[in-house]
Amino acid sequence: MEFQNLEELRNEASKYENVKSKDLVQIFKDNHIYFPDFVNRFLLINVCKKYFFDPLYMANYTDEFSYKLRSYQFFSIHLIRKTIEENNIIVDAKEYKNLFMRFFLKNQQKFKSSIALDGALTKVNENVDEAEETFASCLANFDTLFYTPKGYLDGLSLSIIKESIIETYNVVYLKDLGLKYGVDIPKRINKQQLLDLISARFMLTEEERAEISNKAIIDLIQYSKRKGFKVSSELKKSDMVEYLIYKLDKYNEDIEKDLYNYDIILDDEKNIDVVEQAEIEHSDQGIPTSSEFVDASEPQIEEVPQEEPEEEVVEANPEEEVVEEEEPKETEEAPLDTPREETEEEPQEETPIEEPEEETKEEEAPTQETEEPKEENEDLIASDLYYDQTVDEEIRDIIKKYYSKKLNRDTLFKWILVIVIVVLCIALAYFAIMYYSK
Repeated sequence: MEFQNLEELRNEASKYENVKSKDLVQIFKDNHIYFPDFVNRFLLINVCKKYFFDPLYMANYTDEFSYKLRSYQFFSIHLIRKTIEENNIIVDAKEYKNLFMRFFLKNQQKFKSSIALDGALTKVNENVDEAEETFASCLANFDTLFYTPKGYLDGLSLSIIKESIIETYNVVYLKDLGLKYGVDIPKRINKQQLLDLISARFMLTEEERAEISNKAIIDLIQYSKRKGFKVSSELKKSDMVEYLIYKLDKYNEDIEKDLYNYDIILDDEKNIDVVEQAEIEHSDQGIPTSSEFVDASEPQIEEVPQEEPEEEVVEANPEEEVVEEEEPKETEEAPLDTPREETEEEPQEETPIEEPEEETKEEEAPTQETEEPKEENEDLIASDLYYDQTVDEEIRDIIKKYYSKKLNRDTLFKWILVIVIVVLCIALAYFAIMYYSK
């Protein structure tokens, strides 16, 4: 169906606002129509924008999160939903269903539409939900329609995911993102894990891997740095993203083509007052991806309705496949928080801790003037809510200074004591000589 303007498109989509999301989703599943999750991110970004920037909610945000809103257009699906949950933001589920149907109607020719699908969409209008549906339950139903495409994670392209997460996530949310995809992100990794990560990123051959397998941790870090990639065994946010991508085996992955039409937002919906938005560019430390593109048609054709449980384990939700593949890997590897394997590696791991500081400074260089207040704000956050690696470094420096001062004080005290004893001995000798000479 052709629409004369976007207002007409919105009016057509409004017919489905009161339809139960479960019924609406089932129609697409019955016709084997599924959507990549970057479409879901687009819908969430545009539906939630006016709520996130509502002065009523903004008054309750922390300074840290208010600063991160500058990069709102780079929020991933998980971060948007966690923000809604933790700030008790009430979003109208009807708006999400309306925008979803606008997207489908605008791109209907790109999907394998049929007479049966059109008939089901017409008939479903008869089964409306009188009670208002919560946004959480609506999204839970729509989740079964979205899959994770190649070259993307949580709705973000791998080409900018590292820079986006560094700008928008704190460590707690980042660990939650890992758990969403079945990856437990540790604070530090051992030598074997570091070797595996470097080998996967640079696609090393067996011979190249064997050459560096006997290197110490500090040497592996220097090796990676010479090849243009900074990493450390003590994981900062940038290293945590690398670890997540490595565990999900998404290095050098082909990127799915995005040929959809997103011209579905009206002018009055675009002109919502928001804070000044920051820009994020792909850096040389970003996630490496393939230059090849793959078609999006295959995942949609292979999807099977959720009602068939035997086949659903394999095809119904591609996102689950990623989790199932990675869980066995975690059992094979050494515990993430186990003690270091060799005592001689301990002093070696202290040295690379300073190197990620340079990485952080380089990544934050484009926004130096605005980043300074952000660091101050992060220091105000409770340690059990936000883990900052630099705190450990500061503690070590304080301890070193303390013992250095203590050593100086002890040395001075010893010298004073020696001088006093010598003076007393001289005085006693003098008086003894004077006494016996009389």
